[in-house]
Amino acid sequence: MKNPLKTKRNMIAHLIMYSLMLCVFIVLVIILIASGDLYYVLNGCIYGIPLIIVQSIICFDAMIRKFSEYSIFEQGINAKYPFSRPMLLRWDELQEVCICRCIRRISESRHVKSREVICFVKKGEEKNGYGRWKMSSPFRYRSVICLNYSPELLEEVASKCPLKIIDLRDTLTYRLDT
Repeated sequence: MKNPLKTKRNMIAHLIMYSLMLCVFIVLVIILIASGDLYYVLNGCIYGIPLIIVQSIICFDAMIRKFSEYSIFEQGINAKYPFSRPMLLRWDELQEVCICRCIRRISESRHVKSREVICFVKKGEEKNGYGRWKMSSPFRYRSVICLNYSPELLEEVASKCPLKIIDLRDTLTYRLDT
């Protein structure tokens, strides 16, 4: 649905609203300067804004992983992400389909949390410094698709995918006992 044309009345209303917001902002800055609290506000911004950005990225990653929907077809993988249209990732756009472990955390006591996934890697994607696919990156969710492993899903993927499915779980890179 297209946006209606802005009328002169709407434009004046927006101009008044933005002018009032600017006046309120200027008054608040003057009050902060006069009271000597501007230092604390700026200090809060210096430490608060990066924290808000990091938390936003973490929430975005969790939302994408939780609410994404995938379907396997003869043509490829249909991916539906929140707030976007479905997209079809064709089999010829992939460089590798593999079974591996998505290692989420290694603590100081060498406690490892992982899950087995079927990983679909788009062409042009590179591995990280450890030689693993970048499955945990919140910025790679469209180019490295990970689906929880199950024998039924593997059977479905194998019947529709023309690429060879490689099992990397017991390779040196993805083993858990190292």
